Amino acid sequence: MNIVKKKFIFILAVILIIQIPLFAPFLHKGFFPSHDDFQVVRVFEMSQAINYGHFPPRWSAGLLYGHGYPLFNFYAPFSYLIGASFVALGFNYLVATKMVFIFYFLISAFGIFLLLRNLVGLLPTLVGA
Repeated sequence: MNIVKKKFIFILAVILIIQIPLFAPFLHKGFFPSHDDFQVVRVFEMSQAINYGHFPPRWSAGLLYGHGYPLFNFYAPFSYLIGASFVALGFNYLVATKMVFIFYFLISAFGIFLLLRNLVGLLPTLVGA
């Protein structure tokens, strides 16, 4: 490997290490503190809709006291699709929801790193990421 690839991998490892304290609420057993307690329910509803053969899912049959609700017409479904894919891999709904949050922390940090690396220096890039 050349020096540029090694430097890039080192910087990505530093960003990952910096992100670890943000994962702490998601590494505990049980539910994580949040202002929106319905994230796990939405992952469940997305998974159930896909299991029923709906794609793209629009209707959440279990919400509104069993009458259903067009949840994914109002909430962006991509995050819940990722959660449903984690459920399909064998994780339970709570762990899948936690993995979605961790996934988005990592993707956002690496994305801002890729954006800032061409605009500013190394230190502001690491702080931004």
